[in-house]
Amino acid sequence: MPVLRRHPDLDETILLPRDALARELGSPDRFFGGLARAGALVAGLRRRRFTASLDFQGTFKSGLCARAAGAPMRAGYDRASVKEGNALFNNTRVALPPGPVHRVRRNLTLLRALGIEAAPADEAPSPLPISAEDRESADRALRASGASGGPFVFLYPGSSARQSYKRYPADRLGEVARRLLDGGVEVVVAPGPGEEPIVAALRASAGPALHVLPTTSLMAMAEVIRRARLFLGGDTGPMHIAAAQGVPVVALFGPTDPALNAPMGDGHVVLDALDPRRDEAPDARAPERAPSPRPAPPARRLLDPSVFDALAPGEIARAALARVHAGAVPAARSAATVS
Repeated sequence: MPVLRRHPDLDETILLPRDALARELGSPDRFFGGLARAGALVAGLRRRRFTASLDFQGTFKSGLCARAAGAPMRAGYDRASVKEGNALFNNTRVALPPGPVHRVRRNLTLLRALGIEAAPADEAPSPLPISAEDRESADRALRASGASGGPFVFLYPGSSARQSYKRYPADRLGEVARRLLDGGVEVVVAPGPGEEPIVAALRASAGPALHVLPTTSLMAMAEVIRRARLFLGGDTGPMHIAAAQGVPVVALFGPTDPALNAPMGDGHVVLDALDPRRDEAPDARAPERAPSPRPAPPARRLLDPSVFDALAPGEIARAALARVHAGAVPAARSAATVS
């Protein structure tokens, strides 16, 4: 919601109070209050007299919302590309090409229902609604972290609690940070809400030279990310915020598929724990002691952080240092780069 509500290309944003509705409708004491809230929401949607809806999510919940809005044309994906019976709610269905389709390209494909053929705007960063207040909050957070005010790498170790499997282990990420610090690179790390213990574990491994931001709003964090020379982290919202603003990214993948979720645009490095091509042509810029034996990668992606065991801290640090110092994607580490 903070990313969308002031976006210059949107006329209005409507928040679905999903959790509150679920609690009320699931409680005998508050069921009728929840029913009244849901009815008011539906009535408010129908008063807007939408002519079309686009269902990008493809779930039961999103299909129900689209149907409740009452638009005569309800566009979604075909049955093979949705779940939970979503196709039953939509009367215009768009087929996706075979094989994995990146989320951005998947979303743009749905515009065909409106007669629009669109390609990803990889070349230009997208504007985010960062206000003067957000910039001031970013200034205060950076000062509180002890950052020097010079170039820095932004490190984000967290994820939503529901998708904690996306987190590269904090102690090993701390080792990555320590190697960057030893290489003369300033590193700023940020916790999301409730992620202070993750950052504490990371700092215990990295050492006191690491700069830790206090908890900030999402858009203040977006402004801090915009100022970074590099973003380093997993498959999370902040990673996509970095890519959207043209900040180079070193992205860590394993449990999730970069073919679907890698940062869009040029100049990013994707390190996929399950990609054997990472071992090709080792980077001579940062010599490394003899690597420890790699465990055999899983036959398929598991929603478990153990998948990251194949991705060593030294490998991550070398890729980040090469990207920072060279100013270009190192050829040996860009096999999974999305362009």
